[in-house]
Amino acid sequence: MTDVRPHRPGSAGGHRGADLAASRQELAECRAEVERLRQGLANCQREHDCARNGFSALEQQAAELGNLYVVMERLHGTLEYGEVLAAVQDVVINVIGSEELAIFEPSEDGRELFPVQSFGVEARRLEPLQVGVGPIGRAAADCKAWVIGDGPPPPEFPDLTACVPLQAGGRVVGVLAIWRMLRHKPVFGAADRNVLELLVRHAATALYLTSLRDRPRREQGEPRDVREGREGRNGRQAGGAPR
Repeated sequence: MTDVRPHRPGSAGGHRGADLAASRQELAECRAEVERLRQGLANCQREHDCARNGFSALEQQAAELGNLYVVMERLHGTLEYGEVLAAVQDVVINVIGSEELAIFEPSEDGRELFPVQSFGVEARRLEPLQVGVGPIGRAAADCKAWVIGDGPPPPEFPDLTACVPLQAGGRVVGVLAIWRMLRHKPVFGAADRNVLELLVRHAATALYLTSLRDRPRREQGEPRDVREGREGRNGRQAGGAPR
């Protein structure tokens, strides 16, 4: 005898409702998991960015320290006047990033400034300057530096980047003027200021020590170019003399 049970309307619909509710719950859990993963990924990205920024800062500090070492090594590796000037020029070109510069030396009476080292400024036809006149002369007279960003550029040199007196031994031993930066380095930043400050301080010391070394010959009235030429010849002769 066949058992025939009565059909209960709505029982299939109840199963489908339960399945739908379970599916919605699973979907909600999946979405919550996706959101947790998204938050975790965002946290990882932030940590990665912090680590990268920290590494970049370390790289920049290492580069700055390397630049400062170059300055110290070049300037204090010699007491020859011409080599000190060449070292300053090399640092300005290769570390600061300008191929337009000039170094001025004061006359014996301190009234004029004479260009003794220059690079890339031939078209400017630099001549002796009066101390106290123009931005370079004022830097020597006032013992005050001007660097781009300190205010509007001087009208005499609208493309000037820096004009800094070199001071040592209680007096000005020179003035360093820097014009346009190289194209790949259009901005004179904080790191450049640090290098420039170190450069002028140690360049002034090196030039001052050189002046003390040359003072006896200056008192005898021997011009610097004659002294250096004779010293160069003596050095070559000594280098080539048999032992």
